[in-house]
Amino acid sequence: MQPVFISHSSDDRYFVNLLVALLEYHGVKTWCSTDDIKGSHQYRDEIDRALEKAESLIVVVSSHSADSKWVIKEFVRFQTLKPKGAVLPLILDDTDLSRFVDGMEAYQTIDFRSCMKTGFEKVMAVFGKTFLPYEKKKNMPKDQDRRNKSKERRSSDLTQQRLRVGFQLCYTRAVSLGQFNPARLVSETLADEALKYRYFDDKGTEHEPRNVLQVISEAVWKDATEEERGNIPLLVERIARKISEQYSIQSMDRRKIQD
Repeated sequence: MQPVFISHSSDDRYFVNLLVALLEYHGVKTWCSTDDIKGSHQYRDEIDRALEKAESLIVVVSSHSADSKWVIKEFVRFQTLKPKGAVLPLILDDTDLSRFVDGMEAYQTIDFRSCMKTGFEKVMAVFGKTFLPYEKKKNMPKDQDRRNKSKERRSSDLTQQRLRVGFQLCYTRAVSLGQFNPARLVSETLADEALKYRYFDDKGTEHEPRNVLQVISEAVWKDATEEERGNIPLLVERIARKISEQYSIQSMDRRKIQD
């Protein structure tokens, strides 16, 4: 699969970083220009090579990109190189598509204004992917009794799915609001979601949510490569998965929370 070219304004980098990370996590290759390339004499050659290789173009539409000469140039250049190439405009605000060059409004858009989760689900669907798919693991023990015990210890699929999606939404929300701090991924970004559940080990002993989150996060970080440590959605996914593997998870009784 050829890479997807992402055209954007550097002022929307907070969104683009998340978009790139999620696309790459789901197996979609991307090409995204850096600020230093755009300011150098190598820009045209670098961009042309990337556009020639790309089979589709994502345009991040916002008030920032509408005023960007580079976004307009990339869109026009892609149309010239790939007249039948797919163009996918992602709408971040109320910017009128007519502010871009002629032809942009002819493409089907994906609106991120009301719900980022829905927006990402639609983007992944365009590339034939399911947003944050749940992967069931096969039962390895052959003995039926051991399988039954394993099922008893394992959290329900629904609860695991809620935890995974909840963690990703917490991260997405923090990024979209410009409030994400990598150093506080565990203590702030994921903590509120973790506190919605109770965690029990194999012996039935309950563990404090923040301690569970801290211990698992440290283990995931230790096992990750340098490259993986820069992919926050991947780390968030691994944290949720590892918690689900090591603990039986139950939804917290909301009445107790209120009390």
